[in-house]
Amino acid sequence: MLKKEKIRKFALVLLLVFAFILIIAGTANASPTGKGLPWEKTLSALSDSFKGPVAYAICILMIVAGCFGIMFGGDLAGWIRWACMAAVVVGMIGLSAEVLDMMGMSACLVM
Repeated sequence: MLKKEKIRKFALVLLLVFAFILIIAGTANASPTGKGLPWEKTLSALSDSFKGPVAYAICILMIVAGCFGIMFGGDLAGWIRWACMAAVVVGMIGLSAEVLDMMGMSACLVM
C-alpha cells in the first residue's frame, strides 16, 4: 500500500511540474525577430560568400588537386600526403551545401 502512495505522490508532483512549465512557457520573453545581434549582418554576408559560385569552383579544384596528389604523388612525405587528404576533405565539406541544394534539400552552414 505504501508503494502505491509513493507512486501517486510522484505522479502528482510530476503533473504539477509539467503544468507549471506549460504555464510559464507562455510568458517567456524572446528577442524580437527584426532587431538581431550586431554581428548577424557580417556573419550572414560571410555565410553567403561561402555558398557562392566562386566557393563552388574552389571546392572542385581542391578535390581534384588533392585526388591527383594522392593518386600520382607516389611515395609522398607524411605531411604532404596529409595535406592532400585534408584538401579533399575540406573541398567535400564545402561542396556538400551545393550538392544538397541541387538535390532540393536545405543545408546548414555552421561556423
